[in-house]
Amino acid sequence: MAMVQVGLRTALLIGAGVVGAGGIPKVAEILAELQEALASQIAMLARDVRQLASNNNAVIQVDMGNGGAGSALILPVAAVGAVSYCYMWWNGITFSSLMYVTKRNMANAVASMTKHLEQVQGSLAAAKKHLSQRIQHVDDKLEQQEISGQIRDQVTGAKLKIKNIGSDMDNIKNMVIGLDEKMDSIEQNRKGCNEQ
Repeated sequence: MAMVQVGLRTALLIGAGVVGAGGIPKVAEILAELQEALASQIAMLARDVRQLASNNNAVIQVDMGNGGAGSALILPVAAVGAVSYCYMWWNGITFSSLMYVTKRNMANAVASMTKHLEQVQGSLAAAKKHLSQRIQHVDDKLEQQEISGQIRDQVTGAKLKIKNIGSDMDNIKNMVIGLDEKMDSIEQNRKGCNEQ
């Protein structure tokens, strides 16, 4: 009986969907076919129950159909699917929006990763610039130290040259004094020769 009620409810829901789509003649055909199928199933079940009641044997045989164990899973899977669909419908989610969410999430993830990579690239560029400036600063200091060392060497060389020039000047001064003395002595000799 419960099976018949579920079948009728399903038929009514399907019929409502078809009526809403403008298929009134089809609804009547579908309902007639379902009614015939249900009537034959009910007649067959009633015959089986009468036969079991007439036999004193308590053997119940369940025919799983041609599907075997797979057909036993159809009902639970269908129930889970129906509950899932109802939950999605209740929350306003459609299958197309799920696909859109997936695409949007993928686009968001790609955009986020791109933004993160750009930040990493910017950080690397800033670090490279900072390190280049530090290396240039160190190079400048080394160059200044080399220049300072060269200037110090040149100053030391200039001091030595000045000392050499000073000693050369002393030598020239001594030579001039020596020449002056010789000139004085030559002049005295000449005066002495001229007086005689």
